[in-house]
Amino acid sequence: MSLAKYLIKSFGQEFYKINAGFLIVSFILIIGYGLFIKTAGHIPTGQERTIYLILLLSFVQSPIITLMASSLWLIYTLKCWSYVWKASCLEEHTFWRYSTNALPISKQFTAWCLFQLYLFVPLVIYWLLATIYGLIVGNLMIPLLTCLYLVVLVIFSALIYLYRFNFSKFKKEYRFNLMDLVRELPKTPFNAFFYEIFLKQKTPFFITKILSFTALFILLSSISEIDEPLRLTAIIAITLVASHCILIYLEYKFSLNHLYFIQQLPYSRIRVYAQLMLSYFVLLLPEYLWIYLMFPISVVLLFAPLSLTGMLLIRSILYFKSAAMRPFLKMTFIWFSMTLTLILFDLAWALILINLASSFACFYLMFYKRSHLAIK
Repeated sequence: MSLAKYLIKSFGQEFYKINAGFLIVSFILIIGYGLFIKTAGHIPTGQERTIYLILLLSFVQSPIITLMASSLWLIYTLKCWSYVWKASCLEEHTFWRYSTNALPISKQFTAWCLFQLYLFVPLVIYWLLATIYGLIVGNLMIPLLTCLYLVVLVIFSALIYLYRFNFSKFKKEYRFNLMDLVRELPKTPFNAFFYEIFLKQKTPFFITKILSFTALFILLSSISEIDEPLRLTAIIAITLVASHCILIYLEYKFSLNHLYFIQQLPYSRIRVYAQLMLSYFVLLLPEYLWIYLMFPISVVLLFAPLSLTGMLLIRSILYFKSAAMRPFLKMTFIWFSMTLTLILFDLAWALILINLASSFACFYLMFYKRSHLAIK
């Protein structure tokens, strides 16, 4: 606790002085949305207290403003990391480089968590008020999710600071480089492609996600106006799969060139397939979180397994074709056309089983074919 107190005095108070402008602008931005968009700028006479409740109401009952606040919180967290990273290089903070790491890691971790909570005081206050209001109106789902979100941010921030003061090299430049941190994180054969995305494939990733969320916004704007919402959901799901075909191809090429040794390791095919499924689930996690917040559960239960099994199936296409982009895109288009036909005949639920069974059969039969082994 004493360490956390001194960390707050050394880093925390100066942080608030530097970032006061960001906090004020963020507060005004959320007020502008909650007050002028949610109420059209009109507060009825005699209901002046509405101005104090409108932001809490929007936070608890509007996923859009929740996502806006969560995005601002993430930006704020990145500013915390950047400030500590830069400040640790200043001469007046040289002492911390050689003193904090003399304590046990567990004590350092606790102190940094308390330090980050101090930096999160504005966020915690807003969350507490929203939780109280959620208790009043009987809606606690979003406050509980944001509580978990804040806890994750605090823990991850403490780990960042632990790494900075215990393992990183202090250089003269003060610029915080997230890529340097990514390179130092542990890597396994089953998460290596995500580091490839962060380091070398950022442009295809962001273009893919823009296309993906464009499709989701089309679903959001149209689902309440049509007679067959689940049919539209299935069409958007396979569109999402098609938009990720470039990333799937890049993942296959990366595995072929850098992870070929997996076929010589004592891993069962079921384990490798399960890890591939988990990797694609993580790749689609932003979309899944968004539809969970924005759509009814019936949409989520169809969208998530259909898109995930669809990605697994078009990934299995690459075991039959050479690793060339053009034939893979042709086969992806053929798959899209066939699945679209099945969806129009209201066979979307059956399509999930077809995708899963077909992808697993192709993977199981072709994974150890000699033509796909790096060592023949």
